[in-house]
Amino acid sequence: MDRKLGRKLNDGIRLRNKARYDSHGEIGEKEAQEMIRLATTLIDQLNRKLS
Repeated sequence: MDRKLGRKLNDGIRLRNKARYDSHGEIGEKEAQEMIRLATTLIDQLNRKLS
């Protein structure tokens, strides 16, 4: 996995944990859109490797 992609994945995990375990934690629309783009990128890369 590309380093940049790995860092984005780690950022996403941190955001998820913040929203889930911090009673005052929120994820905004911008962050949610970034995670959707990241998920799409990961799915595309996995599909290429499996083809």
